[in-house]
Amino acid sequence: MGKLIDMVKQKFGRLTVKERASNDGTRARWLCICDCGKELVVCGKKLRTSHTRSCGCYRAEVTCPQQGKANLKHGQSRTKGYARFHSRVREIAEIKQRPSWANMDKIREIYVNRPEGYHVDHIIPLRGKTVSGLHVENNLQYLPALENMKKHNTFKGI
Repeated sequence: MGKLIDMVKQKFGRLTVKERASNDGTRARWLCICDCGKELVVCGKKLRTSHTRSCGCYRAEVTCPQQGKANLKHGQSRTKGYARFHSRVREIAEIKQRPSWANMDKIREIYVNRPEGYHVDHIIPLRGKTVSGLHVENNLQYLPALENMKKHNTFKGI
């Protein structure tokens, strides 16, 4: 076990170590106060390696205004509404890529008869960079969920 490094009253970026906090497993943690006044608990290693240098105020003050709002999170990514929105975007893409001659009954049957633990996947992606497939029964396949999430929907050619 390593020797505890006392970091009380030391300054790391905008953070000043105030006192020792409870351990996180075997890692020493420290209660710090930021220049903006906010208190937070940080692992000592993250302070020493400059991984954590502020409470997040630096990012909000300096980085975000330079990039517009591109660096700010909206906080909605894990909500039901956000999932519904992206589901609808995908549904609209499928509708746009479905020709008038597509057999909707067969497509619906493929989705309904999907085995447990499998995804219905497009062989040729609907929104590929080089080629775009159609939302028809011949372009659908069953893939194990993990395999489908790993493949990144890139068209490999025939």
